[in-house]
Amino acid sequence: EQFPNRIREILRGNTSKMVFFSGARDVDYETTITFLDLARASGAKNIGIIVEDPMVSPAGAALGQ
Repeated sequence: EQFPNRIREILRGNTSKMVFFSGARDVDYETTITFLDLARASGAKNIGIIVEDPMVSPAGAALGQ
């Protein structure tokens, strides 16, 4: 519920209106899309999606591999 107000505050002085988003494996598709819709409705114009390299396992990434 606080997210829309917080994102508006952050974007207020940001002329690019860019938001970067990194999803979690345990979050379902519907929740992810709802989040992205809220970001756009709150003023985000450009949304960058950060993805992890599918060739790197989470355990390997933690070890720097």
